[in-house]
Amino acid sequence: MTQWTRAQEGLLFEKSMLRTVVQKADQNAGIYCSISAPGAISVGDAITSA
Repeated sequence: MTQWTRAQEGLLFEKSMLRTVVQKADQNAGIYCSISAPGAISVGDAITSA
């Protein structure tokens, strides 16, 4: 199951993930994505994970 550091409906809340990134990765984290259609995104827009 996908875990997030901020509560999201239907997903497990897990603060230790962010703590690990801060401690072990110099506060750097990243994501990979594929753009399915060009356009603007905003806070609150829906996302999906594969």
